[in-house]
Amino acid sequence: VTSQSSRLGPRTAFWVASSALMFQTLLVRVGMFGASVLSARPETGGLGGFFELQFAIPFAACALALSLLIGSQVALVAALMSALLVGFISPHDLAISAFAFAGSVVAIYSVQRYRTRNAVMVAAAAVAGVNAVMGAAASLIANNDWTWKSVLGGVVFGIIGAALTAGVASFAIPIYESAFDILTDLNLLELSNADNPLLRQLAIRTPGTSYHSFMVGVLAEEAAKAIGANALLARTACLYHDIGKLAAPNMYIENQKGGPNPHDKVSPLDSVRVITGHVRRGIQMATEADLPPQIIDFIPQHHGTRVLAYFYHKAKAQAEARGGHVNMDDFRYPGPKPQSKEAVILMLADGAEASVRSLEEHTPENIRAIVKKIVDSVVADGQ
Repeated sequence: VTSQSSRLGPRTAFWVASSALMFQTLLVRVGMFGASVLSARPETGGLGGFFELQFAIPFAACALALSLLIGSQVALVAALMSALLVGFISPHDLAISAFAFAGSVVAIYSVQRYRTRNAVMVAAAAVAGVNAVMGAAASLIANNDWTWKSVLGGVVFGIIGAALTAGVASFAIPIYESAFDILTDLNLLELSNADNPLLRQLAIRTPGTSYHSFMVGVLAEEAAKAIGANALLARTACLYHDIGKLAAPNMYIENQKGGPNPHDKVSPLDSVRVITGHVRRGIQMATEADLPPQIIDFIPQHHGTRVLAYFYHKAKAQAEARGGHVNMDDFRYPGPKPQSKEAVILMLADGAEASVRSLEEHTPENIRAIVKKIVDSVVADGQ
């Protein structure tokens, strides 16, 4: 079992990082050419020459985009390589390399610390601040004349560079997401928004399932953090894992509100067909809603190929009374078994939450005992 905390496979991550680095180098090259052209114009020379104009180049765009697409470690390596390449391109090699690397590091740190929908703008504001400071420091490193005009030019063009960094990253990220099928934390945050149509339907039509999904998400998120898995992915997948129950809400005990149980009127095998059908319907609904495949995969995997024990034992007792027998495989979910750590966590959290909720006495001892029973049964069943 692998973890989906690393969003991409090694080969795909390599192509994403290398292509982003290549485009960043091309962007720097074009920016240097533009700075040399603009420095010869009198209207731009008022705030400095070629040296100050270089600060307007979006040096941190590659690092910012990669941090959101792949992760901070790859982004940091790319930032270092990009800064070294900048040193070969710029005539002010050391000063501009230091400027580029500082902005990239701040961009990476900002988006890793602030996982919100406006993460790019937060990063741009942080880059603007460090660009202003580094502009003055770069002037000292380059031994330029430190005049108010050059300092002001460094600040102004550094802020422009930060704004261009945000613009380039915002433009590139959706292209990479689409081309390489990348599910970013920003996507997950959007999907976990309660205003999402599927989640709204779940809350209105199946309030019991909606509450169950939320609580499973809380458990799964903490469990994922404890073992270093992708906590945000686990929590978001939990919100959608039972959307197939929208097709027949009253067939599931959490939505019956103490009323009559429809399963008392049908055979155990028919009950199994209805309940396991929520997996198939969930996949269909998720596909129609254009949910990412990484989220859809959790719908069949969170049950794996487990047996619906209650209906199996009910059918077995009925068959033995008639002198017959039943096939256990007829009472299993279709699967597949969990393929990632996050899917395993969802399976365990799903079973534990439902079992603990059914306890008459919610003492720590009873909760530990039922959770251990759930985990042992999942392991014993080879899930």
